[in-house]
Parts: sequence; C-alpha cells; structure tokens
Amino acid sequence: MEQYIFLRPPQALIDGVVAVRGGPGTDIRFDVRADDFRWWRLHGTNLDGHLRFRDETLTITNLHSAFCGGLLAGNLFFDWSGAGTNTDYRLNLAVTNVSLRDFLADAWSKTNRLEGRVTGRGEITSARTGDAKSIRGGGTISMEDGYLWGLPIFGLFSPIFNTISPGLGETRFTSGSAAFTLGNGEVQTQDFEMRSIAMRLQYRGSVSYDGTLDATMEAALLRDAPLIGRLLSFALTPVTKLMEYRVEGSLSDPKPEPRYIPKFMMNIFRPFSFLKSLLPKGNQDEKPEATPPQPQP
Repeated sequence: MEQYIFLRPPQALIDGVVAVRGGPGTDIRFDVRADDFRWWRLHGTNLDGHLRFRDETLTITNLHSAFCGGLLAGNLFFDWSGAGTNTDYRLNLAVTNVSLRDFLADAWSKTNRLEGRVTGRGEITSARTGDAKSIRGGGTISMEDGYLWGLPIFGLFSPIFNTISPGLGETRFTSGSAAFTLGNGEVQTQDFEMRSIAMRLQYRGSVSYDGTLDATMEAALLRDAPLIGRLLSFALTPVTKLMEYRVEGSLSDPKPEPRYIPKFMMNIFRPFSFLKSLLPKGNQDEKPEATPPQPQP
C-alpha cells in the first residue's frame, strides 16, 4: 500500500467476511471517500469509489475524482489467481475537461510548453502486468484550445510552417480528435487530427510502447477558413502534398522525410538560407574578430 498515499486519512465503510485461515471465502466491500490522494506522480482530490476484495480479485467500480482541473471516472478489475507473479487486469477510464498542462506538470517534472483541455475515454479489455505487449484495448480522445508545438512530433515542423507564413508554426489549435487502438505492443490511429483556421494537421500510424514512431503527417492549409475554406484547401492541394511527411524515429527524437519530393528540393521552403549556403565563405557576412585592447604604456 506504500504506493498509494492519502495526505489525509480517508473515510471508509467496510463490511464482509475475511477467511482467517487462508483459501477462498474472503469477500470484503469498501465504500471509500478521500479528500487528497496520490499515486506515482498523479494527484486526485474528492475521490470516491466502491471496492470489492474477493478471494484473489479486486474490483473497483464507480470511481470518481477531481483530476487536473477536470474530472476522472472509471472501473478497474485485477485478478492475481493465475500461476506466477503477474496479475491480469481490465479497466475503463474517462476524463473530462482535464488540463494538459496540469497533467504533464504532475507526470513529468520537465516538459516544454503544452496546453489544452482534454476529454476522452479509454479501455483495456485484457492485459497482464509484466508484459506490455499483452495490452489490448482502445478509445477516443478530443482536445480544445491546444498548443502542442512543445511536442517534438509537432515542433519539428514549426520552422517549416513559419517559413511559409510567420507565426503559422505557433498556431493554437481550436480542436482536435483521434480514435486509437492498443495491441501488439503499440498504439495505432488512422484519424488523429488537430484543427485551426490556419491549418489542419493529420497523423496516421503507430507508436510502440517504447516510443518508436511509424507515422505519416499531412498539413492542409486554410482548410477551416470561414466561408471559403474548402475552396482554398482544394486550390492548395499541390501544396498539401508537398507537406506530407513520413515520420520515424522516436517520440523524443522524430525523423521526418518528405514523401513526394526529394530532400534537396525542400530548400525552396528556405530560399534565403539556401542561397547564402551557395556563397563562398569570403562573401558571406561575417563579424570580424574583436581585437583585444592594447596595453597602455
């Protein structure tokens, strides 16, 4: 229990039977309410739920908590009756209007700027502790008012967008959504999309549980502009294809590769730096080395 920290003693109503000589027969029910609860780096307040400890299983139902400026609800089931030390488990969790910034501040002590309000639901239909590849499940997630350029998979494209139009690579996303599946040691999605008036960003692909990426990113400019967004998006279809990338590497160090144009042609998006690189070094603007002051006689 040392992993589960109650900053103030919880209130609990307990009833049931305990098998004092071991074996089957234990069946205890807990109705728990806690003002302040911590597990790992996560923090919840005003938590309540129903727990049932029966033989070698634990069932948690009607779990509710205030969480990172929003709400969390869910049900969990654990079964350690099988052979070995691993535990089988299932769960479904839902979050509503959770602050991405507050969540990351709890989960990771050092992170780049990330903001947004997240609502979503996820389910693990089968899994076993000690074997990440055994996890099976899926869910959906949506976001409002998101700033995600602090994530490497978004931030690596920020300079390119800023070259097209200054400030484009700093755009806040008004909304976003994705459906995902869990299985074979990876998270997969075919419709991860972030939307703003200036652009839509779409990701399709997978990320493994160790962070390995295999995805495609496509940017559609002005797709959601009022009144004429669809027309502008159609007119800019060739540009959209230029902005389609294969992204590999890892979440912390993604490696982009343009899908439809050679890398050397990407210099058209950086014309001034490209032209400067062609100049002989003697013709480039260089600051003269500072001359150290001479000692006075």
